[in-house]
Amino acid sequence: MFKAYERTLGAIYGASLRGTVFQAKARHYQDSLAMAQSGENIPRAVYTTLVQEANAGLPTLHRYFKLRSQMLGLKDAGYSDIYVPLAAPAGSYTQAEAEQMTLTALAKPLGADYVSKLAAGFKGQWMHSTPQRGKRSGAYMNGSAYDVHPFLLMSFTGDYESVTTLAHEWGHAMHTVYTARAQPFETSEYATFIAEIPSTANELLLADYMVANAKSKQEKIFALSQELEGLRGTFFRQAMFAEFELAAHQKVENGEAVSGETLSNLYLDLLKRYHGDAQGVVKIDDIYGVEWAYIPHFYNDFYVYQYATCVSAAAYFAEKLGQGDAAARERYFTLLQAGGSDEPYKLVKAAGVDLASPEPYRALVRRMNRVIDELEALNAQK
Repeated sequence: MFKAYERTLGAIYGASLRGTVFQAKARHYQDSLAMAQSGENIPRAVYTTLVQEANAGLPTLHRYFKLRSQMLGLKDAGYSDIYVPLAAPAGSYTQAEAEQMTLTALAKPLGADYVSKLAAGFKGQWMHSTPQRGKRSGAYMNGSAYDVHPFLLMSFTGDYESVTTLAHEWGHAMHTVYTARAQPFETSEYATFIAEIPSTANELLLADYMVANAKSKQEKIFALSQELEGLRGTFFRQAMFAEFELAAHQKVENGEAVSGETLSNLYLDLLKRYHGDAQGVVKIDDIYGVEWAYIPHFYNDFYVYQYATCVSAAAYFAEKLGQGDAAARERYFTLLQAGGSDEPYKLVKAAGVDLASPEPYRALVRRMNRVIDELEALNAQK
């Protein structure tokens, strides 16, 4: 039954790959990646540098996995073990507490104007957050009606993830507020390439606050480990997906036959490399090679890499904002107000972050190493 599933999904995704490759050839693009990035004129180097730097940063990812195994007392960690929490959450939060923590966390790095606008949004009931039967799952910000305040949808349940989700989604909302104030309708819509930067920056700045204000060792361990999981999932996992997508398309472009088994073998090799299977860091059983078939984003060609580029830019900005860099803050707000006034890569670069260069990805790895340092120090305490 498993092999039948793999064959069926391989045929479906293989057909999708062949369709994309056909369109790229018919339209005389260099390849599928060039076609996907042509609409917003994203340089190829953004994609290739991301993959290159993610691989260069694997020692940091493996360092995190080794620390997890040590803290959990595992001699041989498996793939499922990376999802085991390192500490119990501190407790639950009310929505009012989450909103106040977000305001306090962002006050110093982003300033009074940002916080006053955010507070007005909280008070203005721009969000439906009550869990209820039949409500759509997930969290979303809708800012598509120009010159009307954005509206958010989420279910606030009081856990730590609800707090970080609230900060994230309101990062989208404030991006829309600043863009709508600065741009006419025609250039008010910002690209996906930029969209996750302000939201993820909010998350990272909130994480700094939660760690700094933890009331106990266990609470601090939980906050640090949650941040590391976010960085792992948003940067390394999405970069691995990007590497898989590129390799899968290249197989078709090279005239190779692609089946479910071919895709599973390709994905398994990446899983093992990213998780340090050969080095004894995390053991990846062969059965996990079919995980590619559970990821619907692959049918939206060359999309997921933008999560990794955005969190890298956010890490760069969070580093500068946390240091009180006034020039970096000014450039950051220029980006928030830019909307779609130019090509997205150029807008981010003008704000001081060249996503075709290694630096933003190295900023993320630096942040991850710093968080691991803190977690190691706490773990060493008696």
